[in-house]
Amino acid sequence: MRFLPWWRGQRSSDPAGNRLARFRNIVEAAQSVSLYAATLRAAGLDNPRALSRIVDINSTLLKLGVVTLEQLRTRPRRDSRSPVIFASPLSAGFSPELFWNRSGCNILEEKSLSSRGARALFIRIGFDEGLLSPLERDGLWQRHGIPMFEHLVGMDGQLLAWECETHQGLHVVEDNGVFESVQGELLLTSLTDLAQPTLQLRTGWSATIETEPCDCGRPGPRLIGLREANARPSTSHRLLDGLAAAAHSS
Repeated sequence: MRFLPWWRGQRSSDPAGNRLARFRNIVEAAQSVSLYAATLRAAGLDNPRALSRIVDINSTLLKLGVVTLEQLRTRPRRDSRSPVIFASPLSAGFSPELFWNRSGCNILEEKSLSSRGARALFIRIGFDEGLLSPLERDGLWQRHGIPMFEHLVGMDGQLLAWECETHQGLHVVEDNGVFESVQGELLLTSLTDLAQPTLQLRTGWSATIETEPCDCGRPGPRLIGLREANARPSTSHRLLDGLAAAAHSS
């Protein structure tokens, strides 16, 4: 399956300014959450006026502590059958939005006469969906021979990172989140989740953060070798039956 060039449809913007504005909004939302009270107070960020003093995301995060999913979670766990709708960078030219089914996957079909029938499997992974292990991924490929592209979503359903055509890691959506690697574990700061502010969440995942450009030509950080970093069991096995069925559906 052929995708449009990655630069198609790109618009000029101020990505750094946009990210900083989003980060300030997250910190403002966190000021009303008791979990962050002590750490924001210690960092001098516990009042609205302090927001204007935030000029850099990374230096601000250095002043804050980490939280766990058990401490943070306020919204119910997302049911694997719950639909999630968002645009994928790979869906340009096909559909502006992907409607993810109850198995956490979406099939993208080629409609041109020359390539009719070719398709790709987009897989949704995340805190509630779990991660696909290399063994599970290889098993799906061996069984079905269908190109797979993983899409990592946050607890608010926003896209955090996605896999491109070269399959060399997941491209981080920098407007939506900040990833850090601390002692082998990824920390996540969401730039979109105002309902459940997420500052330096321990994800329980491990990955190398690569900043060199991808072979596809896209700049920006990538998550290489994303996997579970601890003994927490993967929930991805519950997706396999649904993915296998979807891979053969018409």
